[in-house]
Amino acid sequence: MNFPKLVIIAVFCNLIISSIASLLSTHLIGRSINHGVKGFENLNEEFILVVFLAPILETLLFQYLIINFFLTKTKSHYACIISSFAFALQHLYNSFYFIFALFIGFIFAYLFIIGVKKNYGFILVATAHSLYNFIVFILKHFL
Repeated sequence: MNFPKLVIIAVFCNLIISSIASLLSTHLIGRSINHGVKGFENLNEEFILVVFLAPILETLLFQYLIINFFLTKTKSHYACIISSFAFALQHLYNSFYFIFALFIGFIFAYLFIIGVKKNYGFILVATAHSLYNFIVFILKHFL
C-alpha cells in the first residue's frame, strides 16, 4: 500500500475511534471526552503546537525511539503495545481520553512498523498524526 493511502486510512480510523469515544464518554459519564484537557489562549499557538510540533515530537518519542528500542528486544506487536501505552499515558486527561489515546497510539505504532519496512516510518506517522490533528482543530474551532 502506498504512502497517501496509509495516511488516509490511519486518519479515517482515528476519526472513527474519536467519534465513538466521544459518543461513549458523553452518554456514559455525561462529559465530553475532552474534559480535563487544557485549552489554549492563542489560536495561532494552538495551531502550531497541535498540528506541527506535537505530531513531530510525539512521533519521535513514542514511535521512533520507543519502537526502535523495543524492536531489538521483542516482537513488533509488543513494541506497538508498549508504544501505544506510553502514548496514552502522555494523554492521560481522563479515563476515556486514555482509552481513546491507547487505540490511536496503537494505530500510529502499527503505521510506524509498516512504514519502517518501506523506509518512511517517521514521516508517515508524523504526517498522519498532523493531518488528524488538523482535522480535529478545524472541527473544534470552525464547525
